[in-house]
Amino acid sequence: MWSGMITLLAMMRSFTRKGKILEIGCGNCRNLLKFAKEGYDCYGIDFSEEMIMAAKQKRGNLDHVTFMQANALDLQFDQESFDTVFMANLIHIIEDPEKVIKESSRVLKSGGQIIITSFAMDQMSFFNKISLAMRYLKAFGKPSKESVKEKTPKKRIENLLVNNGFKITKSKVKI
Repeated sequence: MWSGMITLLAMMRSFTRKGKILEIGCGNCRNLLKFAKEGYDCYGIDFSEEMIMAAKQKRGNLDHVTFMQANALDLQFDQESFDTVFMANLIHIIEDPEKVIKESSRVLKSGGQIIITSFAMDQMSFFNKISLAMRYLKAFGKPSKESVKEKTPKKRIENLLVNNGFKITKSKVKI
């Protein structure tokens, strides 16, 4: 289980609306499993058809969860459809992070929240970077060329959010 999930769930519980949550770049939807058990109406999207197929195979029997292949740069949801938009380890590898933020803002209900977890290599010590690299290699093997692109630093993500109308209520680095 992802170690930050307990903290993330606590943050989600503090939000007054259960409502609908959209996970962009859901992969095999490991995160949505926890949200669905908490009573959220969950939608998991991923650009990769293979990841959506894996999510359906592993978690297709979950109540309150819908999986679909979709492009984060052009979300096919109506305006103000979701109470929460969640992204885990996506923003630093996506082609156009600002477009994803704008699309997230468009589909969020008034007063909704966006939660982003991402690598902040610029904020990590040398030993934390080595630790992270070892965990990544053990879990996933050698990274693809696309995933080795320049990472999106913490400050840049914060600026993208603020410049697109979001108010940052919490931002921290944790390893």
